[in-house]
Amino acid sequence: MEEKGTPSTYNGSMQNTGCNTYSEDKRCAWCGAAIGLVSTTKRQLPSYRSILNKETMSILSEKFKKGELKEVKRIVNKCPCCGSGSVRYRKKMGKYFCQSCRTEFENPIYAEEPTGRISREDWDVFWKENSSDIKKRTKELLRKAKQESIEKDGEMLLCRRCLYARHNGYDLCPSCKAHYKRPEYDACWECFKKTAEGKALAEKFEIVEYSHPECNMVFAVQKHFLNDPELAKLVCMALCDRSKDECFALKKMKKGST
Repeated sequence: MEEKGTPSTYNGSMQNTGCNTYSEDKRCAWCGAAIGLVSTTKRQLPSYRSILNKETMSILSEKFKKGELKEVKRIVNKCPCCGSGSVRYRKKMGKYFCQSCRTEFENPIYAEEPTGRISREDWDVFWKENSSDIKKRTKELLRKAKQESIEKDGEMLLCRRCLYARHNGYDLCPSCKAHYKRPEYDACWECFKKTAEGKALAEKFEIVEYSHPECNMVFAVQKHFLNDPELAKLVCMALCDRSKDECFALKKMKKGST
């Protein structure tokens, strides 16, 4: 039997979630949808992956301090004058060149540097021994964070679409309440295109047809590329399906440049 005042589209399995803030209308707190609602915290929680990585690094650091794991080192070339590692070998000159002090030399100094990593073999052993404990602790920390957030800020209902957007770092656009945006922007792309600045930017990146002057094949390019004098060559190299040997236009342009 359907509860009085409950929309028929509301998922009844969510009624016992303990969410009281939106229990009367049972709609998404962002877009107002009434389908596929999920109870979630008002404050964005850290992801499972971020907590897992943090716990893994914590245990790795402890094992490093105890000497149970050894850090892999690598041999690097260093400048004999300033000791910098920004050293490049010039094949044409047959010498090394330091990008810091601008010195040329024949033989660099070889030195060992820590990489901050462990070997693949040590990692496999470490993860096999500690993965179950790390995952268990991660789930417990995530559960505690969720419980503390609920007790402090309460819960809200979001539809699965808004929940997915929130999980990926997007907010609902306050103007249209239909599309999503990054938190650093004031509006979504669809709303931004309606402004004077947005219209100019949208026109710049508009997709237009471009007919190649040599082979007359039509390609789709962004409008701002039309002013590029090298567009014909770029289209041949990036968009054309023909190989370099088959493209007579590229051959012709290559001959013209020589």
